[in-house]
Amino acid sequence: MDIKAKFYAIHVPEENKARTHQWGSADVVVNGIEILNIRAMQKPKVDGGWDHFFSFPKVKIGENYQEVFSFTPEQRKEIEDKIQCAMQEFVLLHTPKVIVDKMTILNGDRLLAIGNVKVNDIGINNVRLYQNDKGEKFAQLPQYQDRKGEWHNLVQFSNAMFAQPELTRVMESEYEKKKEMERTKKPCRKPKTR
Repeated sequence: MDIKAKFYAIHVPEENKARTHQWGSADVVVNGIEILNIRAMQKPKVDGGWDHFFSFPKVKIGENYQEVFSFTPEQRKEIEDKIQCAMQEFVLLHTPKVIVDKMTILNGDRLLAIGNVKVNDIGINNVRLYQNDKGEKFAQLPQYQDRKGEWHNLVQFSNAMFAQPELTRVMESEYEKKKEMERTKKPCRKPKTR
């Protein structure tokens, strides 16, 4: 089969990540037939992590949904493999350059550090590194509280699917380096002078 695929990540608000959600979309041309909006989906696993799957276009017939296209399992796998390649190209093109300018280590149970970072040469101050109950670390961008008491990010990434994990990875790496330096640092004792 002659297959061409393009992939686009979409921003997913944090509150939607707790359930099955769409995080990207693919447009595919298969043997000259264009298939738009093949949805890249994520479903939370019971033990943590994610199940990934693709949802091909469907139409509602009565109470049920039926896929518009009929593919053999081999054809479907070939299409999904091509979408995976397009996803990897998209990641390489859209993963931002993240640098930690400054980081302050805190001794909190959940809040581990606060830092100033540069994402694609744009400075963002007060980025926090947290640890959840499972011990997983994640970066939290600066937020504001609206009149209803809900919190919202002051910074949004158009490529959040790739920027957020990269930000977390870089901040976690810097945090681990600083913690290691603290552990290996010898106490400095100055001789008493009179």
